[in-house]
This record gives sequence, structure tokens and C-alpha cells, in this order.
Amino acid sequence: MSLQRSGPFQKVCVLAGVTLLLTGCLGSGGRPGPDAFRPGAIASASVDVVNQGWTEMVIYLAQGPGRYRVGSVGGTSREKIRLPESLAAGGAGIVLVASETGGGAEIWSPTFEVHPETSVTWTIGEGSGRSHLSVR
Repeated sequence: MSLQRSGPFQKVCVLAGVTLLLTGCLGSGGRPGPDAFRPGAIASASVDVVNQGWTEMVIYLAQGPGRYRVGSVGGTSREKIRLPESLAAGGAGIVLVASETGGGAEIWSPTFEVHPETSVTWTIGEGSGRSHLSVR
């Protein structure tokens, strides 16, 4: 049966099938899936975040054009955040971003490399924009 002679339902089915096929092909690029950046993902590197301020901070990992939430740390507290194994193995330069819960000020770490068994301590100061990064 040719497409020209088919009814409207058959045309919609063909169009939907082509759309699904193209979406599957385009969506299978080299970007890691969301599970790769879950705080509970298996990792061999971690970031010890020390928040000296009173505001809870959401911690993101910025790499290339993407920004991925990796955890949060409450006000005047400390939290160990595991980094995804895919990043620890690659040794790629990454940046951490701390953002106040609910929006507001952001604090960016310097760019650093992560390798297996790397220990990173990021201290976020009470003042806006003040932080210190230690990589061992």
C-alpha cells in the first residue's frame, strides 16, 4: 500500500515511527545519562564541602557546557560528596559551583583535575564569593 493511498491514521503512524527513530538516534550521543551524576553513584574521588555560611548551598559540577547537581550542604556544616567514577577516571578539568538554595549568589571554584583517590576540600566562606580549594 503506498503512503499516498493510505488513510490519515496510517500517515500519523508512519510519521510517529520516523520521529521516534530520529529521536532515538539523536538522543544517543556521548553525554552521560543522569544516573552518572547522582550523589550515590560509585566513585573513587570525593569533595569534602565545608560551608561556613548560614545558608544551605546546592553543589553543582560544571564540566564543558553541562552543569550537574552532585549534592548539597547545610549552613555551618560539612558534607562529603562523591564524584562520578567517569569523571574521576578521566582527569578532566572540572569546576564546582555552589548556589544558595532558592537562588541567589553563586560561588565558583577554580578549575581542577580529578584522578582516582583524589581528595578535594572546598571551603565556602561566610562572605559572598569567598572560597578555598585544596586538592590532594
